[in-house]
Amino acid sequence: MTDIASLRNCPSWCVDHHDPDEPDAGHMHFAAEATMHVARHANPRRVGLGRTDSTTAGQPPHTTIVVDLGDGGHEMTVEEATELAGLIAVQVTRATGD
Repeated sequence: MTDIASLRNCPSWCVDHHDPDEPDAGHMHFAAEATMHVARHANPRRVGLGRTDSTTAGQPPHTTIVVDLGDGGHEMTVEEATELAGLIAVQVTRATGD
């Protein structure tokens, strides 16, 4: 049995695919979203993390990391997401005293 990712020539992590009608409009691959709940506040939030890889004719492929705090999401580059992860790790280390 052939999975949908191989039929569409998608990466193995792709769970959704945008294949435009126009041949030069570009393609997008979407990774499964990871979510967690932040319950410290009176109104708990769902925090979602996702990944999108895009290719558009005439432009280099790029990956976008999306952080959604329930407000529609914020896109960042892989480098920006890496920097954010490092800053969060520093704050966690300071908070736990490790």
